[in-house]
Amino acid sequence: MSRMPHRLAAAFVVLSALPLAVPAQAASVGPQTLHGRTLELEGLVAHVEITVSPSAKEITVTATGDDDQVNRLSFHSEGDKAKVEQEHRHHEHYSDRDFMKVSVTLPAGTALSVDDFVGDLTAGDLNADLAVADLHSGSITVGRVQAAALDVTGSGDITVGDVAKAVSVEIKGSGKVRTGKTSGAVSLEISGSGNVDMASVNGAVSAEIHGSGNVTIHAGKADPLSVDIAGSGDFTLDGVATNQSISQHGSGQVHIRNGR
Repeated sequence: MSRMPHRLAAAFVVLSALPLAVPAQAASVGPQTLHGRTLELEGLVAHVEITVSPSAKEITVTATGDDDQVNRLSFHSEGDKAKVEQEHRHHEHYSDRDFMKVSVTLPAGTALSVDDFVGDLTAGDLNADLAVADLHSGSITVGRVQAAALDVTGSGDITVGDVAKAVSVEIKGSGKVRTGKTSGAVSLEISGSGNVDMASVNGAVSAEIHGSGNVTIHAGKADPLSVDIAGSGDFTLDGVATNQSISQHGSGQVHIRNGR
């Protein structure tokens, strides 16, 4: 019987000692039923699709994906809040396989809060409050809302339809925020290279630009208007501004079509 060559035999021993790659296992959970006037999504790394249903009486959530990610989900209902949370490991890096698919049915009028998010999320007309904190990367697209508090800390983008009440936006990275018509007070703060684009305003507008990002408002009336620029970004209002307070300490410019 022929013997295996010495070098080949040694290589065989080394390769045999290596751990075999184990393919990721798919898992699913749900539908989970939750109760609350506000749905909180915290720490998700996911593709999230939210269906707003006038006939729904409760919140339902279904998740599918890699079992290592799905098994880190927890679901809670307490008082008027429902919460879906994903536990993270420190210094974790994400690949495409880490993104779960999460499907949510939301009763009309339920507020939505998204915190520490990576991925993409779409939702129809909430007709309720929207809060986004620490969007790191990806995109969030939501229809009409009541009030909006939007915080981008990375490269993520947020698009919101018409806003019936107050809007606050804070961008600390390169992300973008777009809104439809707004009817309440507007507060904007950019400390990075991100941009804010708004269809129109009708009320008090306050903007602080401490980076290279720009604010563009395409129509409406700002009363009063307060703008503070300490960077290279520009503020543009293609509308009317009254009771103006303008402070410029950088190279950025303020452009107002009709100010008085």
